[in-house]
Amino acid sequence: MAVQVFPFVYTVLFIFLFTAYSLSSGVVLDLIDYAVFVSPIVVVAHLVYSKMLKLCKWHRIACALPLIPQAVDQLDVYVFHFGHNAFVIVACTIVVTMSLFLYCIYKVFFTDEGKIC
Repeated sequence: MAVQVFPFVYTVLFIFLFTAYSLSSGVVLDLIDYAVFVSPIVVVAHLVYSKMLKLCKWHRIACALPLIPQAVDQLDVYVFHFGHNAFVIVACTIVVTMSLFLYCIYKVFFTDEGKIC
């Protein structure tokens, strides 16, 4: 049960801190960076153990959710600088991630689909 719940707890913490990150500056940003950075390697490890334990597709989606803010950040840095629209983009990213997260929780824990892999 703990293995099944871990990505959800981790994602809640990540989204909360991502929100705090968007509202902070200076030393606080550095502390958040060091404390909660989710490496894509960690996400891949979660996906691998989810597959090995034959957990449902919604669990795998929940494992991959931390990649959404990272993708937005990479777009901002390397493809298109958001500039003044950054706050709107961050807010949209948080809303989309939370919506997907809540939908995954529903599918995993409150439907039979989450119990059948």
